[in-house]
Amino acid sequence: MRCVRLLLVLGWMAALGVLAGPGDGDLRPAAVSHDLPLRPFEGGNSDWRIVLKRYGPGEAIFVFEPPGRGDTTTGTLRSVDPDGLIGSMHGEFGLAGTLHVDDRTRSMKVLLAPATREIPCRTRTGTAYPQAILVSVGRSDPHGIDDSRILYGCGRYLRD
Repeated sequence: MRCVRLLLVLGWMAALGVLAGPGDGDLRPAAVSHDLPLRPFEGGNSDWRIVLKRYGPGEAIFVFEPPGRGDTTTGTLRSVDPDGLIGSMHGEFGLAGTLHVDDRTRSMKVLLAPATREIPCRTRTGTAYPQAILVSVGRSDPHGIDDSRILYGCGRYLRD
């Protein structure tokens, strides 16, 4: 039920156009083959959760429940080249945008990759999923101080 409610919020936000697009100029747009699938994605770990839904070519909206908080934040992401998006990690889909938390705007990057049947993605509780997800929240400032936090989780694409 909770997932259905999050998807309804995402659909409402996209329909009303209340989400503004992100603007990170240093990220390369994704090729069509790296655009997020139409089916919604639900993922996270024992202490955080995210739902992603594509609402147009190269664009997705998200609902994010950060670790250690009871609140939820929403926003938009755009498809970007997944290679090297988060450190030296490689994935199938890359997304980037902004997140508003604690009255601050922070960058947000998402990397999705399929797990293998032999080695499925496992959450801290041991539940196996077919996809792995990394979420990076924060950015490096001009002085080289990196205030980003990388969250590791697992997930799956939902049925329409």
